[in-house]
Amino acid sequence: MRLSLRQLDVFLAIAQASSLTQAAEHLCMTKSAVSQTLSELERQLGCALFDRHHGRLSINAQGQRLVPLADEIHARVDDIGATLVGDSEQPSLVLGASRTIAGYLLPPLLARFQARYGWMPRVVVDNTQTLQERLLRFECDLAMVEGTITHSDLMMKPWQRDTLAVLCAANHEVLSVCDAEGGVPWRALEHQPWVLREPGSGTRDQYERHIRPHLDDAPQIVLEMASFDAIMASVAEGLGLTFGSTLLIQRSGFREAIRAVPLPDTMSRQLSLCHHRNKYLSAAARQWMAFATAVADA
Repeated sequence: MRLSLRQLDVFLAIAQASSLTQAAEHLCMTKSAVSQTLSELERQLGCALFDRHHGRLSINAQGQRLVPLADEIHARVDDIGATLVGDSEQPSLVLGASRTIAGYLLPPLLARFQARYGWMPRVVVDNTQTLQERLLRFECDLAMVEGTITHSDLMMKPWQRDTLAVLCAANHEVLSVCDAEGGVPWRALEHQPWVLREPGSGTRDQYERHIRPHLDDAPQIVLEMASFDAIMASVAEGLGLTFGSTLLIQRSGFREAIRAVPLPDTMSRQLSLCHHRNKYLSAAARQWMAFATAVADA
């Protein structure tokens, strides 16, 4: 049996898109050429890799077994080109990043990485839940997340800690409700409006874990947004409280307008590097992980 790299590339593109049309567009091939290549691959393997339903393709158990193997071959070919042939192309790495990390921690890390190694990964920004799905479909090589990922096929490596806080406008009434020790009691948060990240984000999960248990009544969530800038602007205008990383108030535009509420408990979360358990970590992936870990430990 002789399988070609083109066949495996076509297979991976279809597996990620679940569509011959989208796979063809991604590969700059005709739809008929993609279909023919897939049919030839399935003929050589002696099994179907996808189930067909009214023009849509759904990867089956055999196809799911092939994905990590095909992905590894693709990554190893890239490694061969970089190490033995002296490939002049930049290394290939698709890095997922959740929004807090992408907005505050990733830019300086990318700048230092590029200055040292001369290339940068392609970054995909989304919430933690969506990044988990991308990792499971092998659409991302690695992901840097602030949320908790529990899927058994994904592995997490602790990266660094992040301090969390309830944030409010600098003139918000809640700051005037202090106890004998100068802190704001949990009861002061009752009946306050909230401006929060969308469900599925790591920050929203942390809100449900750290804040929601202290509120007797259902919280009044007036806005849900995926943009931290929009959330912070809303909080600065007094539309409600929010919950997130203290990194959010380090931007110059919010330093004077927003304050962290001094609550009885100190809250933090683990930021992590994550990849699929069956993912072959290419030289580029290992280089990024080692660099990010070294910077965090410095």
